[in-house]
Amino acid sequence: MTLTQIHALLAVLEYGGFTEASKRLYMTQSAVSQAISALEDELGVDILIRERRKEIEITAAGSRIVRHLRAIQRDVNAVKEIAEQEKTNPTRTLRIGCFPSACACILPRCDSLF
Repeated sequence: MTLTQIHALLAVLEYGGFTEASKRLYMTQSAVSQAISALEDELGVDILIRERRKEIEITAAGSRIVRHLRAIQRDVNAVKEIAEQEKTNPTRTLRIGCFPSACACILPRCDSLF
């Protein structure tokens, strides 16, 4: 299972078909269809009901699977967001060693600098 397959399936469901999903993903319709077929083959279950000239329908098993795939997509987006934040605003650890008397008097004033 790849992120491309997950994105393709969720895009087809979100945009209501292969044509619009392929445009949004900058993929050919064939590539989107193949990605979803490969995902279905790997899982051994039909996720979509494909009938010409009809709207895309999702199977009962597909509905349960898609709930988890959406959670995966949210988690992947969260990881990307964390990585982006680290690139733009890296966090660092500052360790300070000092005498107990200095900790009580000096460090509280330095805290606002960090």
